[in-house]
Formats: sequence, structure tokens, C-alpha cells
Amino acid sequence: MQKYSGLTVDQWSWFYVLSLDGLLRHNPDRPEHTFATEAAYKRFHTLHSGQPVTSSPDTYGYALCRPTLDGQKIIGMRHLVVWFLHHGWLPA
Repeated sequence: MQKYSGLTVDQWSWFYVLSLDGLLRHNPDRPEHTFATEAAYKRFHTLHSGQPVTSSPDTYGYALCRPTLDGQKIIGMRHLVVWFLHHGWLPA
């Protein structure tokens, strides 16, 4: 099973979904085990659930995704996350 930034497609889909309009959105059905605290769970559902992922480019201009899992921040380039979620693999 292929991984991107240490996560499988199923794990990326815990955090993000592709909407019918082609946007990468925060998964409104994100599993509870991906949150560190109850406060983080409530904050996510108040502020981010179902919302498009914001553009926050790095110094090279790439938009990034930064989910946190088990206290570790995972960084992925958004265009690769979209491809990975859509196709289930990354080109070599």
C-alpha cells in the first residue's frame, strides 16, 4: 500500500475529502481518535468541519496540508494530497 508523507489514502481521508466542486475540504466525518482532546474536537467542528482547506503556501509557493496525528504534524503538498485521494497512488 502506497503512502504519502507517511500516511495511506485511508488515513489522509480521515482529515480531508474532495468535494464535487473540486475543492479539498476538511472531512466533516473525521474520526474522534484523530483529535488529541475533546476541546480540539469541538473547535474543529465549530470552525473547520466541511470548510475548504485554506491556502497557506510555503516559501516556494506550494499550498500545504498540515494534519496532526498522535501529536505529530504531518506536512503534505496539497496538490499531491488531492491526487493521492482521487487516484489512490502517486506518479513515480
